[in-house]
Amino acid sequence: MGRPIKKRFFAGTAVVADTAGMGVVTPNGVTIVTSGTNYSSAPTVVFSQPDIFGGTVATGHVTVSGGNITSFVVDNGGSGYMSDPAIALTNTTGTGATFTVALAPISNTGKITVTAYLPSPNGLSSKTSNILKQESSHRYLVQNADGDGQCKLVASGSLTAGQMNLVATDSAGGTYYVTKLTSRKAYLTSINGSQFTNGVASWLLASAGSPQANVSVTIPVS
Repeated sequence: MGRPIKKRFFAGTAVVADTAGMGVVTPNGVTIVTSGTNYSSAPTVVFSQPDIFGGTVATGHVTVSGGNITSFVVDNGGSGYMSDPAIALTNTTGTGATFTVALAPISNTGKITVTAYLPSPNGLSSKTSNILKQESSHRYLVQNADGDGQCKLVASGSLTAGQMNLVATDSAGGTYYVTKLTSRKAYLTSINGSQFTNGVASWLLASAGSPQANVSVTIPVS
């Protein structure tokens, strides 16, 4: 069923900051270790690619004086780094400059919220619910005011007993039914959203920040 969702996102577990795979380069996070030599002008800074699907590449620039790299500025911290990214300098005559990088985690906290219609005899109607346990790719043990029971994840707003839905939102406010959720990817069926024609996006909890256009969606939390 793909990598399962982390249990910290389910009801009945402690709220913990999800730091794995969500690192960003801090504004002052690059330290010059060696300044190098023979830099006649400022080279182009290239950060390595992030480690997770949907991450963004960090950007930055340097200044040069007397043939040496004298300062490093992080313009955009990027996202999705699980370990310190590498830094390369291109378009340059100089050599020997080296750097260290410091990452800061993005908090991704809360409990995933779904709408579920519990199976008989507990289910009375569709209600806002929390997930207790992931049973398979499409089945979850959920809990709401009617009790708890196992429901199947479906792409529908008209639920019947034993069904549930999860609605994701893109950066433009477009919405999608999530048909499958793994640890980092959401598989989507459009309700009115148009950014993800391939039906796959990175996801984050709504409490963690805003989605990125054509990259990620948010899912609701309680």
